[in-house]
Amino acid sequence: STSSTNPIPSVPVKNEVDHWSDADEQRRAKKYTSATKTVMEQAAMALAAAHDVRLSILLPTGMYGPVILPEHMQGNPQVWLKRLIEGGEGRHQQIPNNSSSMIHLHDLAALFLAAYENPAASGRYFGVYDSWHWQDIYAELQKLLPTMQMPAPIEGTPVTPTGFDTTRRDSLGVPVRDIPTLLKDTVEWLKTDPFKA
Repeated sequence: STSSTNPIPSVPVKNEVDHWSDADEQRRAKKYTSATKTVMEQAAMALAAAHDVRLSILLPTGMYGPVILPEHMQGNPQVWLKRLIEGGEGRHQQIPNNSSSMIHLHDLAALFLAAYENPAASGRYFGVYDSWHWQDIYAELQKLLPTMQMPAPIEGTPVTPTGFDTTRRDSLGVPVRDIPTLLKDTVEWLKTDPFKA
């Protein structure tokens, strides 16, 4: 998860080699899942180094696209996108002044496979295409679902989305779908009622 790559102070563009979250700060902020991810990654890297084991870690956030099991429909983003398609409320009542990072599940799987198959691959790799502000995400979704229920607009000046240096990700040689494409693919797949719910 990219939650292990949030340095303090924050940086405009982060990379997965130099930037780590502070697990103690994450615990103080009651971000226990994020703190656990940070600690586990550091422990795995130390163990791999101590035993001369090649370790590649992919760091995704929002995972869009077709899921495998019906139970996966109960998680984000599928659950709230399905509600939007059905005319209900999406993830937010008001657009948050924040951004979200995302990737298509098929691209993430291809990145995992590329890292596994490449004997030179090791270390951390961002498993994201990019990050968009939530107002841009909802605007793109409205192009796909013109009658969707829009959340109330944000208040204030929009924050700058999280910036990622994807040089290492790109070194794996996997083409990654852009955000409009992954949103479109996900919405179109959900409209097929894949598990005949």
